[in-house]
Formats: sequence, structure tokens, C-alpha cells
Amino acid sequence: SPAYKNHYRIAGVKITLDKIDAHSLSDPAMMRADLSARLGVEVVSYNILALDYINDMARVDVFFRKPRLEQKRIAA
Repeated sequence: SPAYKNHYRIAGVKITLDKIDAHSLSDPAMMRADLSARLGVEVVSYNILALDYINDMARVDVFFRKPRLEQKRIAA
């Protein structure tokens, strides 16, 4: 019978954050964890495009793992 194994591909999305956390901005691991919690995905990297401290907003490119089921046959 076929076995299924999870494979991942990287997907990206541009988002606008309506709250800037200065502590997260200074710590990449904390920022990835914060973005992962907000988005419900495993964030692997991000790129800050713009910061607006007056309106407390940030534009961010977020790259995350997206599961992809792939069928593989296992030889008996």
C-alpha cells in the first residue's frame, strides 16, 4: 500500500502589521516566533519592507513552510 510523506515548499506573502513590537524587531528568532503565532504557520524568514513608527505599522515580506502531501511508494 502507498505511504504518504509530508514535504514542504516555501510560500511568501506581504503583510501589514498594525502593531510594532520593538523587542521582536531587535531579535530575529523572537520576530519569527511572533509572526508564526500571528499567522498560524511556521515562518522561516522575513524581510521588513517599511516601518511607520508614527502609525505603529510595518510592511513585511513573510516566507513560511507550506505542507505539501506527496505520494511515495515503498517497496515491500
